[in-house]
Amino acid sequence: MPVDRKRIRLERGRYRGRGLFFLTFCTAHRHPMFVSAESADWLVRRLHELAARDLFQLHAWCLMPDHLHILIRGTADTCDMILFAAHFKQMTGFEGKRLFNKTLWQAHSYDHIVRPGESSECIASYIWRNPVRKGLCNDPREYPYSGSDTMEWKRTFLATQQWTPPWKANVAARNDDRVERVAAMSKPKMAV
Repeated sequence: MPVDRKRIRLERGRYRGRGLFFLTFCTAHRHPMFVSAESADWLVRRLHELAARDLFQLHAWCLMPDHLHILIRGTADTCDMILFAAHFKQMTGFEGKRLFNKTLWQAHSYDHIVRPGESSECIASYIWRNPVRKGLCNDPREYPYSGSDTMEWKRTFLATQQWTPPWKANVAARNDDRVERVAAMSKPKMAV
């Protein structure tokens, strides 16, 4: 019997046009596919080519050994983030299978429509700081596989506010709820 899955997508029209989108693509089984300069350079080149082809600007990007974060903006009313993500995974997945003899991407990816009031600079800073959080470098500007096609990021990336992807915030909230429930269950009951 098929399992009913929660619908995670908004209506299709929300993913079209000149919106700003945060995307994360993880490698299959989180295998570190992009540890060599050759494999990383190949994917970064393809990212730029496919973003330009589909009329998206790369506001921020960071390729980690086992995943890719990007913050993209549509430059035309005809831009479609869902189609871009599908094209990107399909084309690089096909080429990656030939290059690495392995499945490149997980079946699903994460996307977030950046809403009014959310700071694109804070999201970009979150992306660029990923190698520091993972211990790959001490300063994000040292990491060779990060960048922006819309700003001089190495001079302006230091956002003052922290940003957390909504999925991480949801996980943290669920964990807090579990801790509270466990604490409530472990309190001694008072005799009446």
